[in-house]
Order: sequence, then C-alpha cells, then structure tokens
Amino acid sequence: MNFLQTTLNNLGHGQVGKACGVSRQAVKQWWWSAKLPDTEWLDQKHPRRTDYASIIAKMAKCKRSELL
Repeated sequence: MNFLQTTLNNLGHGQVGKACGVSRQAVKQWWWSAKLPDTEWLDQKHPRRTDYASIIAKMAKCKRSELL
C-alpha cells in the first residue's frame, strides 16, 4: 500500500469525495489504481486539469508531492 492509499483510508473515501466534489466510488478507483487521475499532471492552464492532491494534502496535513 502506498502513501496515497494509506491517506485515503485514514481520511475516508466518502469524506475525500465530498471535499473534492467527486463520488466515493471515484475515490475508491484512485485507491485501487494507487494514483490520482492523470488530469493532475496536465498543464496549469488546461481546462480539464484537476488539483485533488492539494485538497487531500490540506485534509491530511501533508505535502501535495507526497500524494503524486
């Protein structure tokens, strides 16, 4: 289990989903794939870019880079 999976377990998939504006099932998929969506790595100005890592990092009091 990697750091992202451990963090998601500790915070709860439902809580993370609510904070990120996605479903609990979406967070569960991140857990199963052991990574956040590829949209996290898109260019800052890309319209489909997401920043779930920052939201989760604030909740878990860790660095964004630890989750990516």
